[in-house]
Amino acid sequence: MVAGVFSPSARSFALILFVLAATLFFLSPSVHAMRSTQKVLDMIKDFEGWRNCTYLNPSNLSAIGWGHLIQPDEPQLRMPGSCVTVAEATRLFKSDVAAAETCLLQALELEHMTLYCDEFGALVSWAFNVGCNSVRSSTLLRKINSGTKDADTVRSELLRWTLTSRAPIYGSIGLRRRREKEAELYAKAQPNANC
Repeated sequence: MVAGVFSPSARSFALILFVLAATLFFLSPSVHAMRSTQKVLDMIKDFEGWRNCTYLNPSNLSAIGWGHLIQPDEPQLRMPGSCVTVAEATRLFKSDVAAAETCLLQALELEHMTLYCDEFGALVSWAFNVGCNSVRSSTLLRKINSGTKDADTVRSELLRWTLTSRAPIYGSIGLRRRREKEAELYAKAQPNANC
C-alpha cells in the first residue's frame, strides 16, 4: 500500500467514525449551541416593553425598542425624538440577546455541569437586563459555577437584582416581578436538548 493512501475498508471506517462524531456533536446538548427559546424571547420582550422612540429606562439610561441600551457608537439613536422601525428594533433585540447568551456561555463553567434550556433562558433574561459586567461579578454566577444551582439559591440571588436609581432602597416592583418570573422559569426547567 502506498503511503498516504488508505484502503477502501480504512476509508469506510474513517467515514463511519466521522459521521458518528458529527452526529454526537450535533445531537448532544452542546453548551456552545445553547440559544434562548421563543418563550424566553417573548418573556424578555414583555418585561422590557416596546418603545419605538428613545426613552430613559428606570436606571436613567437612554434606550429604544425592547430595552436596547443606546451605545456611544449609535449617535443617530441618541438624538431627542429618535425612533426605530419594528425591523430595526428586532435587529437590535436579537443582537442584545445574542450578547447576553454569549456572556453567559463564556462566564458559566458549563463543562462541569448540566444546564437545562429554561434554566439557561432564565439566566439570559437576567443577563439581558443587568448587563454582562454585572453577571461576571455576581454572587449568582459564583454560586452556579461552584455547583450550587438549585432553584431556591438561584431565586434568592435573582431577587437581589431589583434595585434601580429610581428605587434604590426597596427595589422596583416591576423588577421584582421579572425576577420572580425568571426564578419560576428556572425552577420549572425540564431536561430538554432543544435550545
